[in-house]
Amino acid sequence: MNQKIFSGMDRNRILLKSIIKSILLTEALLTEAPIDVWKNKNTNLSSEQLSQAEKYFSDLTGRYNALVHPTAKDLTKLSFEQLETFYKSVDLAKNKNLKASYVQWLTKQLKQKPELNFQQVSEDYIPPLLSLFKNKDKFDPNFLENLQSIEELNKALNQKVSSEEMAVSKSRLGKLAEQDGWVLYMPPPDDRIFFYVVKKGINAEKDPFAKMRVGFVDNKPLFDDKLSVNADGDTLKQAKFVEVLGADLANKFLSIMKQKSASLQGEHPARPGAAPDHHPQAFQAKLVTENLVLAKVFHKLLKYQ
Repeated sequence: MNQKIFSGMDRNRILLKSIIKSILLTEALLTEAPIDVWKNKNTNLSSEQLSQAEKYFSDLTGRYNALVHPTAKDLTKLSFEQLETFYKSVDLAKNKNLKASYVQWLTKQLKQKPELNFQQVSEDYIPPLLSLFKNKDKFDPNFLENLQSIEELNKALNQKVSSEEMAVSKSRLGKLAEQDGWVLYMPPPDDRIFFYVVKKGINAEKDPFAKMRVGFVDNKPLFDDKLSVNADGDTLKQAKFVEVLGADLANKFLSIMKQKSASLQGEHPARPGAAPDHHPQAFQAKLVTENLVLAKVFHKLLKYQ
C-alpha cells in the first residue's frame, strides 16, 4: 500500500518537473530576441544575408518601429526575401517623407500580401500614397484609416485628383506628337524607355485604353508584356493598340517612337550592349532598382489625369 503511494508521488514529481521544464523553455522562447528566433528558422542563408537581416531587424524594431504595423513577432515569420522587401519599402517610404500613418498602412498591406516584391511597392504603392498625402485635404480625415486596398486608392485618386495637382508636372513628360485628340509623350529616359499615348479629355476610369504605355527594348516595342500596359495596368497587345488608334495613327506613333529610341542608341539605358531578354519575369527581375520609380510616376500621372 505504502509502496503504491510513494510510486504515485514519484510519478507526480516527474510530471511536475516536466511541467516546470516546459514553462521555463516557453519563457526562454518568449524572451529570445526576434532576430535569434528568425535565424533559427532560416539556417541555410549566407553570412552576408544574415548580416543584412540583423540590420533589417535592428532598424525595423528600432528607429523605424513607430512606422511598422506588424509586431516584431510578425517579422519572424517572414522569409529573407519578404523581410528585405519589407525593410526596403519602409526605408523608401521614410525617404519620401511619408507620414507614419501612411507607412503603417503600407506595412499592413505587406503583412496581408506577403507575395508583394519591392518593385511592386515602389511602382504601384508609393506614387499613389504620395499623391494622397499631397492632396489629403480633398479626402475625408478617416479615408486612409478605412482604405482597404491600393485599387480603392487609385479609383479615388482618379475621381478627385487632376494631373495639374500631381507632384510632377505633365509638361515634363515631353510631347512628341499630337493628332486626332491623341498625344504621344516620352518622359526623360531612366532605367527603361517608355512612351505614353493619351487621349485628351477622356476619363481613364471609364476607358483604360485612353491612356497606354509602350515599353521599348533594343529599339523595338515590347507588346504582350507588362512593360506595355493600359491605364488599368493590363497588358497591352499590339493588335489592340492598332485597333484603338487606327492603323495609320498607330504606325505613325510607332515610327516616331522607333526614331526616338534609335536616337538613344536603340539600347536599354540600364543594359548597354546587352541582348534583349525575352522572358518577362527574368527581364523585370534584372532591372529592379530604385531608379524605376521615376518612370512609373509618369505612368501614374497619366492615369490620374
